[in-house]
Amino acid sequence: MSERKAAIHDLGYQRYAGGRRPQSTRWQVIVRNMMSMSWKGWWRYKMPLGAAVATMIGIAVGIYFSRNEIFEAAPGMGEQIRTIADSLIPRSYTWFGYSSLIICLTILAGTISRDLQAGAFEFYFSRPVRPLDYVIGKLVGASMLLAPILLLGPLLLTVYRMGLTGSVDKALDTISWIPRALIVGIVATLVQASVALAFGALTNRPRYAVVAYAAFIFLFGPIMSGIAFATKIPEIAAISPNSAILGLSSGVFEVDFLFGAPAPSLGVSIAALLGYIAASFLLILWRVRQAQRAGMGGG
Repeated sequence: MSERKAAIHDLGYQRYAGGRRPQSTRWQVIVRNMMSMSWKGWWRYKMPLGAAVATMIGIAVGIYFSRNEIFEAAPGMGEQIRTIADSLIPRSYTWFGYSSLIICLTILAGTISRDLQAGAFEFYFSRPVRPLDYVIGKLVGASMLLAPILLLGPLLLTVYRMGLTGSVDKALDTISWIPRALIVGIVATLVQASVALAFGALTNRPRYAVVAYAAFIFLFGPIMSGIAFATKIPEIAAISPNSAILGLSSGVFEVDFLFGAPAPSLGVSIAALLGYIAASFLLILWRVRQAQRAGMGGG
């Protein structure tokens, strides 16, 4: 064997001796990849995030003027205006939901489908990444994208409302709204993230996943709300995740909305939302395991 060939032979396989990431943190790789891909371009994430900021400013202006002394002093209007002000924060989850819906349609609903179509699972599972790591990473990443809108936005409005009370005693009376805003925000974020991702797990064609999710939100949800209104049984509307979130915010904040159909009860809304989270998680995990067993990205 010549010296040149021997030199090439000596550069053969060597066992990796560098640092290794613990198995319990492998899901963080999925999160970082999802966040970096979502931040590219202005319309997929930055535009709805800017719309959420505009929504927050608009609600804050509404809270300010509805608490103004001019309205409170108006004959026969003071109590109603104060009730409107109290309902703006729990109602805000619906308005913030419009911005988060754009993210669900443009990013989340098709993300697993795109991985299936592109054969990304071959890359993930050729390394020590388990299906559970992938699912957790996707759910955490999706939740981190939605949390600034559905969690941080209402929380900042709650703090702002406390600052408008005018005294420390009144602010302390409303301090319980902070954990309430956190509870509703966390649940709303998890529900929207998990449901949108679940539709992407149904097919390896991203376009079909987005269309199916859009039909679920824009057709199925209003139909259930219409049936609930016609039958005067608000609990039927809880079958729609958006209506269940409205029922959760109404029950947790103990506020009855002045306008629109009655919200579903707190208990039914909680049961529906937890059911959606659990069913979505299991569906995604099952689909990813199927793709892993098939040994190819398309499942």
